[in-house]
Amino acid sequence: MIKNPMKKIYLMIIALIVTVITLCLLLYLNMQSKEKLVDKLANLQVGESIDEMALISEDGTTVNRLNVRTYEMTAVFIFSRPCSPCNKNIPFWRRISSLKKAEIFGIIVEDVTKMANFAESMNLNFKLYCPEEINKFKENFRLKFDLAQTLLLMHGKIIYVKVGDLTPQDYFEIAKKLKKGEK
Repeated sequence: MIKNPMKKIYLMIIALIVTVITLCLLLYLNMQSKEKLVDKLANLQVGESIDEMALISEDGTTVNRLNVRTYEMTAVFIFSRPCSPCNKNIPFWRRISSLKKAEIFGIIVEDVTKMANFAESMNLNFKLYCPEEINKFKENFRLKFDLAQTLLLMHGKIIYVKVGDLTPQDYFEIAKKLKKGEK
Protein backbone atom coordinates (compact mmCIF):
# COMPACT_ATOMS: atom_id res chain seq x y z
CA MET A 1 0.00 0.00 0.00
CA ILE A 2 1.26 3.48 -0.89
CA LYS A 3 1.39 5.72 2.17
CA ASN A 4 2.66 8.91 0.55
CA PRO A 5 -0.36 10.89 -0.82
CA MET A 6 1.81 12.57 -3.49
CA LYS A 7 2.82 9.19 -4.92
CA LYS A 8 -0.86 8.23 -5.12
CA ILE A 9 -1.64 11.41 -7.03
CA TYR A 10 1.30 10.86 -9.42
CA LEU A 11 0.24 7.28 -10.08
CA MET A 12 -3.34 8.37 -10.69
CA ILE A 13 -2.17 11.07 -13.11
CA ILE A 14 0.03 8.57 -14.95
CA ALA A 15 -2.86 6.09 -15.15
CA LEU A 16 -5.15 8.84 -16.43
CA ILE A 17 -2.62 9.92 -19.09
CA VAL A 18 -2.13 6.32 -20.25
CA THR A 19 -5.91 5.85 -20.40
CA VAL A 20 -6.41 9.08 -22.42
CA ILE A 21 -3.59 8.18 -24.86
CA THR A 22 -5.00 4.67 -25.31
CA LEU A 23 -8.49 6.05 -25.89
CA CYS A 24 -7.22 8.58 -28.44
CA LEU A 25 -5.29 5.86 -30.27
CA LEU A 26 -8.35 3.60 -30.38
CA LEU A 27 -10.53 6.44 -31.67
CA TYR A 28 -7.99 7.24 -34.37
CA LEU A 29 -7.77 3.61 -35.50
CA ASN A 30 -11.56 3.35 -35.48
CA MET A 31 -11.91 6.44 -37.68
CA GLN A 32 -9.31 5.16 -40.14
CA SER A 33 -10.99 1.79 -40.48
CA LYS A 34 -14.39 3.46 -40.99
CA GLU A 35 -12.97 5.71 -43.71
CA LYS A 36 -11.45 2.72 -45.52
CA LEU A 37 -14.72 0.81 -45.24
CA VAL A 38 -16.73 3.78 -46.52
CA ASP A 39 -14.32 4.13 -49.47
CA LYS A 40 -14.71 0.45 -50.32
CA LEU A 41 -18.48 0.57 -50.04
CA ALA A 42 -18.80 3.89 -51.86
CA ASN A 43 -16.86 3.12 -55.02
CA LEU A 44 -15.95 0.21 -57.21
CA GLN A 45 -12.50 -1.15 -56.45
CA VAL A 46 -9.63 -2.55 -58.49
CA GLY A 47 -10.04 -6.31 -58.72
CA GLU A 48 -13.85 -6.31 -58.77
CA SER A 49 -15.66 -7.76 -61.78
CA ILE A 50 -18.35 -6.04 -63.80
CA ASP A 51 -21.39 -8.03 -64.82
CA GLU A 52 -23.39 -7.75 -68.01
CA MET A 53 -25.14 -4.40 -68.49
CA ALA A 54 -28.36 -3.62 -70.36
CA LEU A 55 -27.73 -0.37 -72.23
CA ILE A 56 -29.85 1.71 -74.58
CA SER A 57 -28.21 3.38 -77.57
CA GLU A 58 -28.22 7.16 -77.81
CA ASP A 59 -31.01 7.17 -80.36
CA GLY A 60 -33.16 5.16 -77.93
CA THR A 61 -33.92 2.37 -80.36
CA THR A 62 -31.53 -0.40 -79.41
CA VAL A 63 -31.06 -2.26 -76.16
CA ASN A 64 -27.67 -3.93 -75.99
CA ARG A 65 -26.61 -6.55 -73.50
CA LEU A 66 -23.02 -5.54 -72.96
CA ASN A 67 -20.78 -8.21 -71.50
CA VAL A 68 -17.43 -6.50 -70.87
CA ARG A 69 -15.83 -9.86 -70.07
CA THR A 70 -15.77 -10.65 -73.80
CA TYR A 71 -13.36 -7.77 -74.50
CA GLU A 72 -9.70 -7.92 -73.62
CA MET A 73 -9.60 -4.24 -72.66
CA THR A 74 -12.58 -1.98 -72.04
CA ALA A 75 -12.78 1.63 -70.94
CA VAL A 76 -16.07 2.72 -69.42
CA PHE A 77 -16.82 6.39 -68.84
CA ILE A 78 -19.79 6.98 -66.56
CA PHE A 79 -21.23 10.45 -66.25
CA SER A 80 -24.33 12.59 -66.00
CA ARG A 81 -25.41 16.10 -66.91
CA PRO A 82 -24.82 18.63 -65.50
CA CYS A 83 -21.64 17.48 -63.80
CA SER A 84 -18.52 19.61 -63.54
CA PRO A 85 -16.03 16.69 -63.26
CA CYS A 86 -17.80 14.98 -66.15
CA ASN A 87 -17.34 18.01 -68.40
CA LYS A 88 -13.69 18.32 -67.34
CA ASN A 89 -13.08 14.64 -68.16
CA ILE A 90 -14.53 14.67 -71.67
CA PRO A 91 -11.25 15.88 -73.29
CA PHE A 92 -9.34 13.11 -71.46
CA TRP A 93 -11.95 10.54 -72.51
CA ARG A 94 -11.63 11.67 -76.14
CA ARG A 95 -7.85 11.20 -75.93
CA ILE A 96 -8.23 7.75 -74.36
CA SER A 97 -10.70 6.76 -77.09
CA SER A 98 -8.38 8.00 -79.83
CA LEU A 99 -5.69 5.54 -78.65
CA LYS A 100 -7.91 2.76 -80.08
CA LYS A 101 -6.51 0.22 -77.63
CA ALA A 102 -9.79 -0.78 -76.00
CA GLU A 103 -13.51 -1.02 -76.52
CA ILE A 104 -14.92 2.30 -75.29
CA PHE A 105 -18.34 2.85 -73.78
CA GLY A 106 -19.68 6.15 -72.52
CA ILE A 107 -22.59 5.66 -70.17
CA ILE A 108 -24.68 8.68 -69.29
CA VAL A 109 -26.80 8.03 -66.22
CA GLU A 110 -29.97 9.71 -67.43
CA ASP A 111 -33.15 8.90 -69.23
CA VAL A 112 -32.50 8.25 -72.92
CA THR A 113 -34.91 11.04 -73.91
CA LYS A 114 -32.56 13.61 -72.34
CA MET A 115 -29.50 12.58 -74.30
CA ALA A 116 -30.61 13.02 -77.89
CA ASN A 117 -27.65 14.14 -80.00
CA PHE A 118 -25.51 14.62 -76.88
CA ALA A 119 -22.52 12.71 -78.30
CA GLU A 120 -22.57 14.84 -81.43
CA SER A 121 -22.99 18.12 -79.54
CA MET A 122 -20.05 17.26 -77.25
CA ASN A 123 -17.95 15.99 -80.19
CA LEU A 124 -17.50 12.58 -78.54
CA ASN A 125 -15.49 9.97 -80.42
CA PHE A 126 -16.97 7.02 -78.55
CA LYS A 127 -20.39 5.42 -78.41
CA LEU A 128 -22.79 6.71 -75.83
CA TYR A 129 -25.40 4.66 -74.01
CA CYS A 130 -27.71 5.00 -71.04
CA PRO A 131 -28.70 2.23 -68.64
CA GLU A 132 -31.96 0.43 -69.31
CA GLU A 133 -32.66 0.46 -65.56
CA ILE A 134 -31.04 3.59 -64.14
CA ASN A 135 -31.62 2.85 -60.44
CA LYS A 136 -30.28 -0.69 -60.75
CA PHE A 137 -27.25 0.63 -62.64
CA LYS A 138 -26.58 3.25 -59.96
CA GLU A 139 -26.80 0.57 -57.28
CA ASN A 140 -24.47 -1.83 -59.12
CA PHE A 141 -21.91 0.88 -59.80
CA ARG A 142 -22.36 2.43 -56.34
CA LEU A 143 -23.20 5.82 -57.79
CA LYS A 144 -24.35 7.96 -54.86
CA PHE A 145 -23.64 11.32 -56.48
CA ASP A 146 -23.47 12.69 -59.99
CA LEU A 147 -19.74 12.22 -60.35
CA ALA A 148 -17.71 11.02 -63.26
CA GLN A 149 -16.25 7.53 -63.06
CA THR A 150 -13.50 6.28 -65.33
CA LEU A 151 -13.04 2.52 -65.38
CA LEU A 152 -10.50 0.41 -67.19
CA LEU A 153 -11.27 -3.30 -67.37
CA MET A 154 -9.41 -6.36 -68.54
CA HIS A 155 -11.80 -9.20 -69.40
CA GLY A 156 -14.42 -7.56 -67.16
CA LYS A 157 -12.17 -7.13 -64.13
CA ILE A 158 -11.40 -3.59 -62.98
CA ILE A 159 -7.73 -2.72 -63.29
CA TYR A 160 -8.17 1.05 -62.86
CA VAL A 161 -10.90 3.20 -61.34
CA LYS A 162 -11.07 6.94 -60.81
CA VAL A 163 -14.04 8.83 -59.41
CA GLY A 164 -14.20 12.54 -60.17
CA ASP A 165 -11.75 14.70 -62.10
CA LEU A 166 -9.04 13.06 -64.17
CA THR A 167 -5.60 14.63 -64.14
CA PRO A 168 -2.89 14.46 -66.80
CA GLN A 169 -1.16 11.91 -64.54
CA ASP A 170 -4.33 9.77 -64.55
CA TYR A 171 -4.46 9.95 -68.35
CA PHE A 172 -0.84 8.80 -68.68
CA GLU A 173 -1.45 5.94 -66.25
CA ILE A 174 -4.48 4.80 -68.27
CA ALA A 175 -2.63 5.18 -71.59
CA LYS A 176 0.28 3.15 -70.22
CA LYS A 177 -2.05 0.35 -69.12
CA LEU A 178 -3.82 0.39 -72.48
CA LYS A 179 -0.59 0.28 -74.48
CA LYS A 180 0.81 -2.58 -72.43
CA GLY A 181 -2.53 -4.36 -72.26
CA GLU A 182 -1.70 -5.43 -68.75
CA LYS A 183 -2.46 -4.71 -65.13
